[in-house]
Amino acid sequence: MIRRFRLLAFLILAGAGLGSPGALAAGSGSATESLSSSPGRTAVVASVRAPTTSSNRRAATRDAARLLRLATLPPGAIRLAAEPRGDDKLLPKPTPGPTGPSVDRYGWWLIPATFDSVIAFLQAHPPRGSTPSGSGGAIGHGYPQNQMRTFSFPWISGVVATRTLTLSVAALRGGGTGILVDAEETWIVTRPAGERVPAGVHEVGVTSARPGEAPILTRTVTSPAKVRRIISLIDAMQVLQPGFYGCPALPVGAPVVTFDFRAAAGTPVLATASLTDYDFPSGPCNAVSFNIGGRPQKPLVGGNFLSQVQRLLGVQFQ
Repeated sequence: MIRRFRLLAFLILAGAGLGSPGALAAGSGSATESLSSSPGRTAVVASVRAPTTSSNRRAATRDAARLLRLATLPPGAIRLAAEPRGDDKLLPKPTPGPTGPSVDRYGWWLIPATFDSVIAFLQAHPPRGSTPSGSGGAIGHGYPQNQMRTFSFPWISGVVATRTLTLSVAALRGGGTGILVDAEETWIVTRPAGERVPAGVHEVGVTSARPGEAPILTRTVTSPAKVRRIISLIDAMQVLQPGFYGCPALPVGAPVVTFDFRAAAGTPVLATASLTDYDFPSGPCNAVSFNIGGRPQKPLVGGNFLSQVQRLLGVQFQ
C-alpha cells in the first residue's frame, strides 16, 4: 500500500524479511493431514482441498486481523475510532496501492506518553515472528516527531504472497503520541482449473520467429512422452499476479516462440502458448500468452520454460 505522509522527504530503508515459502498459517483455507515421520519432524501426506482465489482472500482477511493483534503497544494505549487530532495528517487512513489484491486491517491508538518513550518501547517489543523490513519518516520544518516501522512475516505458500505490519508513530500537538497500526496482506490469485491445455492433444507445433519474418526454427513434436512433458510444463504454470511491475527496456524484434497444440496433423489448433525469447526466465515482464480455442486466458509465468523445452527437444531457440 502507499502510505501518504504528505512530507517534504520520505526515507525508506528496506530489507528482505520474507520467510520460508513452505510456511502454512492456521486458517489458510487449505487443510492438510499429516503424520509424524520421526521425532520433531512432520510429513504432509494429503491436501484436503486446494487453495482458490476466494479461499486465499478469506485467509488473508483473517490473518491480517491476527497480525494486527501482534502489535505490542505501551501500557495505557487507548483505542481510537479515527485518526487522532494534532498528528499533522501523518497518520491517515491507509489507502490501497498498485501491489495486487490486498486487504488491510488497521487501527489508531493514543498513548499518554512522550514520543521518545513510545519509540523505545516499540523497539524493545517487535511483533512476534516478524523481521524488520523498513523504516522512514517525514522530515522538514514544522513536522512533529514521527517515525514509521514496517515488519514482514513469512508468506503462506500458495495462499498469501506478502504479510506486513506497519506501525506509524507521531507526536501529537495536544500532547501524547498517536500510533497507526496497519496489517496488510496480498493474497495469491490462483489459476482456474479450466485454464489448462485441453485433453486430446497428440501433436505440438513449435515455431520461433521474429515478428513479420520467416521462422528461424520449426519443429513438430509427436512423441507421446515429449508432448505430455510440454503440456505438463504449461499446465503447471501460475497466473501472473495482478499489480504494478517496473520492467526494464526490452529489445525490439526479439523472436517469439509459439506452441500450437493439436489433436493430430491438419486438425484445428486447440490451444496456443507463446512468449518472447529473451535471455532471462519468463516472469512478470515476459509472461506467457495462452489461449484456448482462440480465447485469451490469463497470462502465465513460465520461469525456465524455454530452457526446459530446449533440452527436451535438443534445439536452440536463440
